[in-house]
This record gives sequence, structure tokens and C-alpha cells, in this order.
Amino acid sequence: EETQAEAGKWSWAIASGADTILKVSVNSGPKVKATKITNLSELKRMSKSPCLCVDLASSRNTENYELANLLGSCIGVAEQEVEFIVGGKKEKASGERQARILGKSPEDVVSSILGDA
Repeated sequence: EETQAEAGKWSWAIASGADTILKVSVNSGPKVKATKITNLSELKRMSKSPCLCVDLASSRNTENYELANLLGSCIGVAEQEVEFIVGGKKEKASGERQARILGKSPEDVVSSILGDA
């Protein structure tokens, strides 16, 4: 039991050295009207939610730029502190991504995101 708790409280925010890896599921396309995190109430209730769900409205910028901007503003870091981990399956418009938040612990990241809700 101990090792499970040690592994981390959240399925969607994982410690990686001094950084945090966020699992993000992105929904984008013509129906999406606003860029926002869509499953905050679920994340508050269930620490083992598989990922942070984000709607990304289309803009002139790249999706990763918009996502970095959103995550950075929620967490209180510059978008330069949000890096995307390349690799894994690539899906065109939407799908799962991993974002690395530099220099922030999962506790800090989670409390910033959920505290904004």
C-alpha cells in the first residue's frame, strides 16, 4: 500500500525530478468556443482522474502555444516554463499530450490548478 501512495496522489500530475509532468487530453475543433480546463470538478473529487481535459479554441497560434499559455496562467508560471514532451502516439487535432512544468512540484501545480476553480 505504501508504495502506491508514494508513487503520487494524482494520476494526471506526476513528479519528475524538480518538475511536474501533466497528462493533458486536448479537445479542439470548430465546435470549441473557449479555451479552458473542462474537468475541474472531477479533478477535485477524484485524484486518480486519468488526465486534465482542456478545450482549445482555434486561434492563429499553435495549439501547443495556446495550451502552454492556459496552463501557465493557471499555474502561475510563464508559458516558457511549460514544455511539451515529444513522443508517443501523435494524433492530429486532439489527443493526449504530456506537459512538463519546470521547477514546480505536483502539489504546487495541482493546488494552483484546482485553487483557480
